[in-house]
Amino acid sequence: MNEYKKSVQATIISKDNQFRRQYLKLTIEKEIPSYKAKLTVARSMLAAMYGMWKKGEKYDPEIDKKRSKGIKK
Repeated sequence: MNEYKKSVQATIISKDNQFRRQYLKLTIEKEIPSYKAKLTVARSMLAAMYGMWKKGEKYDPEIDKKRSKGIKK
């Protein structure tokens, strides 16, 4: 469990990425407590990793932008 906490912390303090944006949106805009926002981000990260594993894909940091425009790979 400690590894998930470390990975979420590293993700939200790193440069701009979809998970950092999600964390900031949850904490700033929606005023969700930090610990709940981190849990939500951890779940999103795990879901992304699971999807990549199932499809055999590499991580695409621009996937959220492509999805919002309706572009498929």
